Amino acid sequence: MRLIFLICLFLAVWGMTASAQTISMESFLERVKSTHPFFKKETLAVDVERKTQESLQGDEDWVVSGSPSYVHTEPARAGGFTPESIDQMKVTVGLRRHYWSTGSTLSFDFGHTYSDQKAEDIELPLPTGPLALPNDAGPFHENGLSVTYRHPLMRNRGGLLSRLAHDMQGFNVEAAKIVAVENQENFLLNIGGKFIDWALLTEQRAIASARLELAENESARTQEKRKHNLVDEVDVIRAKDAVIAGRQNIRLIDSAIAGIDMELRTIASIETGAKLAPEFDLYSPAQDILPMGQSLKRLDGSSRLLSMFDIRLRQVESQKMGASEAEKPRLDAVLQGGVKGGAQEFGDASQMDKPQAMAALVFSYPLGSTRARADIAKAALQRERINEERNNTLFDLRGALKNTLARINILEQALALDRERIKIAEEKTKAELKRYDQGRSELTFVIQSRDSEEAARLVHARDSANYHRLALVYRSLMDTLLPAPAVEATP
Repeated sequence: MRLIFLICLFLAVWGMTASAQTISMESFLERVKSTHPFFKKETLAVDVERKTQESLQGDEDWVVSGSPSYVHTEPARAGGFTPESIDQMKVTVGLRRHYWSTGSTLSFDFGHTYSDQKAEDIELPLPTGPLALPNDAGPFHENGLSVTYRHPLMRNRGGLLSRLAHDMQGFNVEAAKIVAVENQENFLLNIGGKFIDWALLTEQRAIASARLELAENESARTQEKRKHNLVDEVDVIRAKDAVIAGRQNIRLIDSAIAGIDMELRTIASIETGAKLAPEFDLYSPAQDILPMGQSLKRLDGSSRLLSMFDIRLRQVESQKMGASEAEKPRLDAVLQGGVKGGAQEFGDASQMDKPQAMAALVFSYPLGSTRARADIAKAALQRERINEERNNTLFDLRGALKNTLARINILEQALALDRERIKIAEEKTKAELKRYDQGRSELTFVIQSRDSEEAARLVHARDSANYHRLALVYRSLMDTLLPAPAVEATP
């Protein structure tokens, strides 16, 4: 009878999958990863942070500036040489760039100034009569070209403050990658659980189909025995009832399979049409589960969630260094050189042949440095808080891992008991069937024994599914569930 049941079970599974296309969990999860919009959404979140960091590089771009102006002045008359009015037009064009590697600034400036002074002629009284001296300076053009280099000697030496915002955003990019991978892995954990549900329903249908096959054979045997008055009519009714119950059970399972089949097809963007069946051995042990000690050691050393706190600690340390740098006095060396030229005619002013040079030290220091000291104290508090959060997360992860491994170990023991129970149920069915064939028992006991055997197989299947769900949780805790390395943002 055990051999017959196994043959029926094999035929039931073969009948379901012979014309169906199978798909493994790894292939299914890989397809979900490549087609589901959730993964693109998480990748775009990384892209946003990366583009934000790239935008901060604009502080090193060349900056063009321009400043046209016009001024009309009528000064108070303080003497005969004071002009009546002054008109001045000025255009300045500049090109400037900041260098993060040194914190220095290089700028090129060109300026053109046009001025026109109007004044009354000066009359000098002479014995021969008044003499008018022209006092109108007339128009004047002036051109100038200069190069200025400013280099920090104390604060921002080496460009630490210049690139601080860019470096801080870099930590956000690293953190966004980890968050994206964690979200994707949690998504796959949920989908993997649904795949196991699908495999369990498929196995339940196979078990129910094998049970129905035996019930139908028994019903046919009972009807044949009834023709020869070897059994009572009630046995025929009981046998038919067992067949109807088996068919009804299969219909319920088929309904559940149809629902989860459509759901998983939609999630993985698999077109409807050909039959699809899961390729998953519920009864095989998980191969990647390490002992408790090794698992905890690997968790402590390579957990993505813990590395998130390491990133934040480095970010706070950079923030503290920036605050300490901002507390320093500002001392800049300024070097400037250029040429100028001026004339009453515009063309003559283009001959800039007058050299100009300047060297200076610029010093400033805010008394008190209240903001910088507050930022340093804030960074120390943030570091302490992050360390406590990391310890709290580590405790949670270790607790979840211990819980998962403990449940896996207990389920492994339960699966061994399930197999022993199935063996006993098979022996009991064999004994009840023998007694029934000898006329020493009723068909009711045979049906009950076969129902008990089916129930034992269903319990074994459910326990096996729970075991593999826990194995998925274990892989998620160990950061090995995602079928690919950490997600990179698209260029």
